[in-house]
Amino acid sequence: SFDERFRAWINTYLDDDTAEHDGTRDFRRALNRGFQLAAMRSVCAAVHNHRYLLPLAPIDLPDPDVFAFRETLRETAAEVRSLVSSCTNSADKSLDEIETLLNFTRRCNRAGNDRERLERVLLAAKPSKKVNGNKKNWDPPEHCTRQKEIRYELACELERIQQELRAAALVGILPLAEEFVRDYEWRRRGAGQAEFEDLLIWARDLLRDNPHVRRDFQSRYRCIMVDEFQ
Repeated sequence: SFDERFRAWINTYLDDDTAEHDGTRDFRRALNRGFQLAAMRSVCAAVHNHRYLLPLAPIDLPDPDVFAFRETLRETAAEVRSLVSSCTNSADKSLDEIETLLNFTRRCNRAGNDRERLERVLLAAKPSKKVNGNKKNWDPPEHCTRQKEIRYELACELERIQQELRAAALVGILPLAEEFVRDYEWRRRGAGQAEFEDLLIWARDLLRDNPHVRRDFQSRYRCIMVDEFQ
């Protein structure tokens, strides 16, 4: 069954302790970026259900520069920190949000040169574009406006980084999903089994790829009537 083959296939990556196995790096990258096995099964199922479109076209989607983002984060967080002394009311809602930002910056810094750890920290964050701060509690009030602008821009940039990290991970596992689908089909053929879609796809491929078969049918039939063509 599909699930039996999926479990056997996924175990080839889970049991592989080296990065030499084809696709292991992309598989582990997806796991590191939060793709659970259930999500990978959904990707494989989607490719399987649309296998008449194979082969998949290659997609060039480079990873975002997470270290460049962290450097931007450090600089902007330092500017926000320098503005905090302008807040004259300790109950201003922006102060808790700023502390959250500073703690997030510290976690990113602790990741050091470990890219995978930094990615996990970035993806675990929950960027919010709703930034608080009352100008009446700031002197000068322009500093309140500035810290809100900075935090809003950071939230937008973090959201973009998260989307790009997940998108790149998905693109990386699509070829692995195609590998699974082709292997699953090969095993069905070997066992003399076929799903309904197989009958349609194999018939199409036979006519498309074999000119001798195509000429034979062309000589035997002048036209084909298709009932309920969709």
